[in-house]
Amino acid sequence: MIKDTSMEDAQQVAEIKAKLWKLVDNLSVEAISQNEYTLILFCLLCQREGAINGLESIDPELYEGGLQEQINNYISKSSIEYKILSEEYVPIIDKLSFEVDLEILYTLRDLDQGILINNFHEIFEDLLTKFSNLLGRGSMEFFLPAEISRLVIALAELHEDSKIYNPFAGLASLGVFLPQNVQYIGQELFQYTWIIGLM
Repeated sequence: MIKDTSMEDAQQVAEIKAKLWKLVDNLSVEAISQNEYTLILFCLLCQREGAINGLESIDPELYEGGLQEQINNYISKSSIEYKILSEEYVPIIDKLSFEVDLEILYTLRDLDQGILINNFHEIFEDLLTKFSNLLGRGSMEFFLPAEISRLVIALAELHEDSKIYNPFAGLASLGVFLPQNVQYIGQELFQYTWIIGLM
């Protein structure tokens, strides 16, 4: 019997989305604002880049380093974008209880890395849409739907090594769907929106 891998992958993607949204639910008891829940997006990005690792053999009862240590170890060797993001999100991590900190670490560690990498855009966009809904109407007015982003890119007929400047980048959702060889430069007035757009 042949397995339907696309159906299996879709189920695993749905499970990843559910696990990540459960983390967001658990943040609601922490001393952070709803805008700071986007910490989960940052942690997801760090996991995709391999920043959260080496936790397989660590006993949670003895582990004291936490999420901040994992991210700081990675950030010290990373690009300027990650350093900027960490300046925004490390203070939020400091506010977390040790239990929630560990829960985030272990949830991210246990995600299927292959499924995460292959479906990162879908998972990230799903979380971003849920954050928009959670924060209410107008909170993510700078979020361009994926369908429109794909349409604009298709209409532009981009060539290899093209450069795109977007003076009203918002969350930079247009940049998410660009081919790797296209340089995207976005500008945004609002700090909170700009930070998410960096991701």
